[in-house]
Amino acid sequence: KEVIDEAGMVEAFTERPDLRYIADVKPDNLETLRAACGDKADKRVMVTVKKMGAQTLEANNNAGIQAAEQIVAFFEKGEKGPWVNRW
Repeated sequence: KEVIDEAGMVEAFTERPDLRYIADVKPDNLETLRAACGDKADKRVMVTVKKMGAQTLEANNNAGIQAAEQIVAFFEKGEKGPWVNRW
């Protein structure tokens, strides 16, 4: 939760009808976010009932390293993968 700018996310969803958000941690402003999505909220904002990710220090460290490597690869080389869903 500490890495999500929840107010910024509401603003982005208001401006960009193409955005979607799927998470296993419920944002504090979930109802505000869903309201910003209007009648398409069920298709644009999805949050699982409970945390689905690994809860070990090693798993969290590995996920952080992988995310950092992907961000660097995007900005340095324009790489856009790996993707979970492509549509």
